[in-house]
Amino acid sequence: MSRGKTEVRNWCWSMRAPALYKAPYRLPLWGDIVHVAAVQFADPTVTIGYDVDQAEAERENWRVFDDAARNRNMIGGAYLPFPGLGHVRDSGDKTCAYVPLN
Repeated sequence: MSRGKTEVRNWCWSMRAPALYKAPYRLPLWGDIVHVAAVQFADPTVTIGYDVDQAEAERENWRVFDDAARNRNMIGGAYLPFPGLGHVRDSGDKTCAYVPLN
């Protein structure tokens, strides 16, 4: 095993973050947090019909958007626009914006 790698599973490796990032650096990977980024970042109160508890889904949107923006975490998600990696920016008016990594 080379220095700087940690074996997580036999098929997955976790690397230390580059020095330009302050530890601990997180990369939350979102599955069903955002379905339509253009709509839900602009209005975090929008949920999707598949959410079992609409009120809880809205609270979770606010929580994770705020956390990602405040901590300046890069995020990844299945339903985010290409390339599926980016940052959340707080627009200051109870809305957010997705800034893709490109």
